Amino acid sequence: MSEIKILVIAFLANPTCTNWIQGLKNLGLNVAVLDWKQSAATQSEIKNWGLKENEIPIFNFWDDFSIEKQQKVENFLGGAPDILFSWEGALILKPLQMVKKIYPRTKIVHCVNTYPNAVNKLTEIRMNWRYRNVSSLIDSYIFYSHTQRNMFIKAITNTENKPYLIMVEPFFKKAYSCINIKSDNIPILHRFDDNPHVIFTGRASELWHKNSYFGFKAHSCRDALGSFFQQLAKTGIHIFLPSQANTKNIPNLHLYPDFSNDEIFEGQFAEYISQFDAHLVMYNEYNSTMRNWVTSGLSTRFASSLTSTTPLAVTKTSKFVEEHWKDKPFGFTFSDVDDLAQSLRNKQMLASLRLNMENVHTSYSFESQSRNITRFLNEVLNKPKILN
Repeated sequence: MSEIKILVIAFLANPTCTNWIQGLKNLGLNVAVLDWKQSAATQSEIKNWGLKENEIPIFNFWDDFSIEKQQKVENFLGGAPDILFSWEGALILKPLQMVKKIYPRTKIVHCVNTYPNAVNKLTEIRMNWRYRNVSSLIDSYIFYSHTQRNMFIKAITNTENKPYLIMVEPFFKKAYSCINIKSDNIPILHRFDDNPHVIFTGRASELWHKNSYFGFKAHSCRDALGSFFQQLAKTGIHIFLPSQANTKNIPNLHLYPDFSNDEIFEGQFAEYISQFDAHLVMYNEYNSTMRNWVTSGLSTRFASSLTSTTPLAVTKTSKFVEEHWKDKPFGFTFSDVDDLAQSLRNKQMLASLRLNMENVHTSYSFESQSRNITRFLNEVLNKPKILN
């Protein structure tokens, strides 16, 4: 596949997006990146994204893909791109349309990742309108689950016959914990008592955000889990939160140390997480849109959780996980605080789930999924365009 030229169009702020870029490069493809934002990325930002300087060229553009920039991209790729690879969300569709006009013969692969990528019904309707408006341009899709794809094609007509790939966002194997290799740099979990110790690795700066459907910070409502954790802590469960969290001096709420992106990509964070009894992988499902979001996939939150060997705890709304753990579960679902607390005290069940996780979790790494990705990209290139 060394002759295939891929131009990635994305907002470079998410580690799974970085892993996609590095993964495509590792497949032997010629890869360049268009970063859609108003200012060019600094070297510090590029390093934080896990990219080495000059390893993969990153071209910044905003509202204008100049002839000069086009020439630089084509000089690096060795010609016009064969595939435009766009990553997550309806917002990226605007620059995608712009670039598609320049390269009309180029195939488009759109990684949906999160659907619906919205905070309320009004935003969801607007997002679906954007998808429908460009559906004729997009040749193929990558989804997180069959559940997600079914929701998508129900809302976005004329997409069901296009090539698609179902896969969890890929991390490289080096980001996974290894039970045989331990680093001296990994902080040791000091247990307070015999009660379960669990970790939450989502955004913690908005734990106490008040729910607002139309407020300026409505997007923060999805992480407003403070009251849930407070109730869980009252049952005696110890909950560890990112260092940015405000614990409000609530007993049994603790902070865990920061990890750099380098430490995350090298597996040290996964090894730290693996010391806990369970990993809380969840969002605040404050409206129907967020419930649909959780039903179809937990995006980066779920992908990063698979790098550790700790069993997952997800809400019953998370229907998509049944596809991934099937008859060999590596986690459990819960309906409320009491249900969760009861499951966390079932040591035999957690031990069985951990064993399953140890056996299967690396099957979600980029290396393990690379053959399916290669097959999919070849199918996209060889399949005649499907007109809507």
